[in-house]
Amino acid sequence: MRLPLPLPALGLACALVAGACGRPTAPTPAPASPLPAASATVVAGPPTAPAPGGPTVHLRDFTIVPSEIAVTAGEVTLAVANDGPTPHDLAIRDGAGTVVARTEDLAPGRSETLRVHLAAGTYTTFCALAGHETLGMRGTLTAV
Repeated sequence: MRLPLPLPALGLACALVAGACGRPTAPTPAPASPLPAASATVVAGPPTAPAPGGPTVHLRDFTIVPSEIAVTAGEVTLAVANDGPTPHDLAIRDGAGTVVARTEDLAPGRSETLRVHLAAGTYTTFCALAGHETLGMRGTLTAV
């Protein structure tokens, strides 16, 4: 019995099979980021270290857990851990579409502490790597 694969899983499966064949590939230069520099402080830490006074955000293929985060407005600290098998980052976008904070790209198993000053309001959390937000890596952060 054949089970149909959802389109993102099919693409991932094809990439894994192609990579397993051992075909050499030329390195692809990284494109310049269209996002502005983060206005936050990023501090490296162990993958499971909780942020002092703030929630821990887990990045997985292709979800952000928790998808809804509530914090107190002002200085916000988030522990961000990449629990997935591929690189991810965490970006925060305000209602006007401006990225107000972003972690570095996190390799699998890596984490960072993201500190940012947020005014009261609703923000979008997402992975800014190409296609990841479209694949479901998106959530909501509410600062009250």
